[in-house]
Amino acid sequence: MKYVSIDVETTGIDPIKNQVIEIGAIIEDTSKKLTYDELPKFKCIIEHEVYNGSAFAINLNQRIFSILSGIPKFKPDDYRKQFNILTPDIARNSFIDFLMQNGMNNRFIAAGKNYAGFDYPFLKSMHPEWPQSYQRVLDPGPMYTNFTTDAFPPDLETCKQRAGLSNTRVSHDALEDAWDVIQVLRAKY
Repeated sequence: MKYVSIDVETTGIDPIKNQVIEIGAIIEDTSKKLTYDELPKFKCIIEHEVYNGSAFAINLNQRIFSILSGIPKFKPDDYRKQFNILTPDIARNSFIDFLMQNGMNNRFIAAGKNYAGFDYPFLKSMHPEWPQSYQRVLDPGPMYTNFTTDAFPPDLETCKQRAGLSNTRVSHDALEDAWDVIQVLRAKY
């Protein structure tokens, strides 16, 4: 099975008021189990004219805002290219190109911790023609839920702990978090 592990970083938790500021995606082929370096990856930072967000989310994503605030007056296009800083329209087109270049189409199997309930609504709000995944999404939360003791499905950090991964910290870097999802899914298969 081929799937795309996707994660986004945002300026808050409301897809109508807040914005996507980083997208990370990795294509996994479960029949090959390639290393992180060998897997096809997509990462970009999203540039908006104005950012609307919560203090918590903006603080959590200081790394991204540091990059965005560093866009120089001279040679800004070189800087944008260096960090793959894209507008929402270009990000959508680049993501579709990424899928096509890797033998996938606009419809794909998505994976992610709460992709269907969080990431996809943000991506759809960012660009109404964002590619839609199939209805069935691979979310590791239910796979690592302890139905006896958990009050609700676990977060990614808890999934990583329960999968036995050595590094259980969640970085809030979209590409690294997409890789974390692949690792916890691999621990199940």
